[in-house]
Amino acid sequence: MKGHGAKFGRKKEAAIAALLTAKNYEEAARATGIGLKTLKRWLREALTADPLDACYDAQLLAAVLRQRVEELLETESHHAS
Repeated sequence: MKGHGAKFGRKKEAAIAALLTAKNYEEAARATGIGLKTLKRWLREALTADPLDACYDAQLLAAVLRQRVEELLETESHHAS
């Protein structure tokens, strides 16, 4: 993906990652560099997306979750050593 759409997609990916680690929506929005209203709108849109978009979002979320779990496991193994 190129152009503005690529940046928009990266921001959404960053928001997903932030939601996994932040204490609340405000912290996730701040970490992503977006407004709280934008984050909440994206969450509402995700709930009402058409099935193909929802499948893409689920795949993206699974990839982000997988990466985050791997990072956490790697961090734990370094601390255990």
